[in-house]
Amino acid sequence: MPDVLMRLTRRAFAGSMPLDNSRSTCDYRYDVPPIRLIYPVPANEQDFEELCLQLLRVHCNRPHLELYGHRGESQSGVDIFDPSGERPIIGAQCKLRGPLKSLRRAEIDAEVRRARTLTPSLDTYFIMTSAKRTAGAYEAVAALNKEHIAQSLFQIQLMTWERIDQLLQQYPHVANSFYKTLSGESIRRLEDDIAAMRQWMSTVGEKLLISTQSPVTPSASIEPTNAPLRRKSSTLGSFGNIADLELRSKMLLGKLAADERLAPILNGAYFPICLPKCEIGDYGHLVDEVFLPAVKRAYMATFGKRHFQDSMTGKLHGQLAIASESRQEILIAKMAIGPVVGILFPVALQGYSVRAAREQIVTLPEQFVLSGVLDTCVAMICYPDFLATDHAPTLVCSGTTWQADFSLCFHPGSKSLNFCVADEAIALGSFSPGLLYIGC
Repeated sequence: MPDVLMRLTRRAFAGSMPLDNSRSTCDYRYDVPPIRLIYPVPANEQDFEELCLQLLRVHCNRPHLELYGHRGESQSGVDIFDPSGERPIIGAQCKLRGPLKSLRRAEIDAEVRRARTLTPSLDTYFIMTSAKRTAGAYEAVAALNKEHIAQSLFQIQLMTWERIDQLLQQYPHVANSFYKTLSGESIRRLEDDIAAMRQWMSTVGEKLLISTQSPVTPSASIEPTNAPLRRKSSTLGSFGNIADLELRSKMLLGKLAADERLAPILNGAYFPICLPKCEIGDYGHLVDEVFLPAVKRAYMATFGKRHFQDSMTGKLHGQLAIASESRQEILIAKMAIGPVVGILFPVALQGYSVRAAREQIVTLPEQFVLSGVLDTCVAMICYPDFLATDHAPTLVCSGTTWQADFSLCFHPGSKSLNFCVADEAIALGSFSPGLLYIGC
């Protein structure tokens, strides 16, 4: 078995277990070290400052730390300050940068010079940035600290996003409070109170338009190919018995929890979903005419004044296909037989490009499928308040291709949710191909 199960970090898992021939094909065991979440960098400076403030309050045990001054006002190089006067006196500067940007030595020098003018004098000065870690930045801080020791001035601590991410792992209550969209604790209530699934199982059918077309005999097989699924019309059926679907969801969660090598994925965000019985013909037509309108209704009902922007209107018919090696063909074959219950892990491959995600899926247990447009749409219908709100990552439907060379994604913003094209080669920290666990 190759080296990766599913990561909530960018690093791959190492190791594997040999197949025990006494077990069924659905009972493989895999070596899986503990998994942790990757948190996206806040989209604006205000949110980044607020996140830094909350982390410093707990990390330094200084509940009186506050945001210092306001934009446009001279702040002496300080964005966060403790006005209580308690020693040591702490201040911090927050620098929001892109994930590929670095903090220049001149910027560090300039902020430190300004911080020296603050009254009262600081004892500890944090420079917190979303920029990447570089040797040059740390060398600049080391040189300044050497100078400050000689002059009895404050100590400087540089925290790049790598260090901030470590603090988010160390203080999960801060992460859960700030990243309400994808916190393990907030989502885990679905397992604690499994009866809550009844609501989404009973209402998703109402939100999703059910086709009145006559049934079509299921195909003998669906090939894992990038050729569009457009041989015939699609037919949607029911979601099945609610009690049965609830039981199947509990069984899937229990199966994951019982396997010590798979269980760590439950520390992250997960969403039980149900896809209806469906004989898929033209994949693009089905998505355009049925699933996307249902996503729009669910989104608008949840967020009111925000709007759903479908950038692919009129561009999907005959243009969508199953991505090779995504295992979406397994999901679609199951849907042709009856309703399919799965557990969606939306940030399992966060930071991977579409192409990298497709390379990884062949190394994963066969119960995992790369998320496509259909299952991602159902998740958006059921959980827009989590998946489509502020700070939520862009959900990339890497199990589906559009015009052979592109994928599609749901990109949430503060004012809208956009369904649009995703470049298969680009890897961004905020882009997240999902994984769907469908059991045996």
